[in-house]
Amino acid sequence: MADVKIGMQTKDATGALTDAVVFAAEYGYQPDGQWHSLQIPLTAFIDDGADLTAIAAPLFMIGEGANTEGEALWFDDVYFTDHIGDSGSEDTNPGNQTVTELIENGGFEDHTKSPDGIIRPTNWEAYPPELTNYETAFTIDGKGSEFTALEGSASLLVRGSNTGSENETAIYQSFEPVSGATYTISGSAMIPSANPLVDAHTYGMLQIKTFNSSWGMIDLFESDPINMTATTDVWINLEATGGVSSSVAVVQAVATFWQCVGIKSDCTQGEGMVYFDDISFEQSE
Repeated sequence: MADVKIGMQTKDATGALTDAVVFAAEYGYQPDGQWHSLQIPLTAFIDDGADLTAIAAPLFMIGEGANTEGEALWFDDVYFTDHIGDSGSEDTNPGNQTVTELIENGGFEDHTKSPDGIIRPTNWEAYPPELTNYETAFTIDGKGSEFTALEGSASLLVRGSNTGSENETAIYQSFEPVSGATYTISGSAMIPSANPLVDAHTYGMLQIKTFNSSWGMIDLFESDPINMTATTDVWINLEATGGVSSSVAVVQAVATFWQCVGIKSDCTQGEGMVYFDDISFEQSE
């Protein structure tokens, strides 16, 4: 089922139906027995002829290429979202839990110029703090840029620190936790074709880190990685969820880039880079 299609059906004034479809493989799907998170902008369906004001069927899937009776393709957690990700809002969900958005500047639209002259997002910190291999990246319209922000005009760009051995660049925000609460970090990441990841030792992900009052790590919750197998120039949704106990003093929402994982010295593979955008960090009580 390598050629699975995802579609939307619209009806014109005469009642004629039109199918607008995209190939799932163009958004990160592979027939490899693993779950893959796909994020497909509605503009992709518009480009194939969909009229969003006249929807007849909002979603359908076509599985093609199955040659063996009984082969199956599974779908889960399908939804539409506006990707707003604004901070500071509270709402109550159907389970009577209060959900609070904690992240500030999750879309990376707010930024300042650092002492080294590089523009970086406000409200976000780096660990180790001396790292400078991250910045705010801007969509450049009409200039042949291969980068387009998921929302707005800016995203977070993270590279490896090129130490020659295993290293992590963590861009994060810290919060005082509520004991017993559940935290969910979600957002999107993209690998550019102009500077892709080229080996299995380098990847990006979203994380939730929890620490005690002495900065000893208690728990680590991670999303699936975005790595060299991902389709380049396509935004992929990432998500991780975890709870905190009374021993947790700090909880962090982290966009992280790992380089040379498992290599102690003489790491010489290509650098590569990952973009992050529209990060949300929700506290559910």
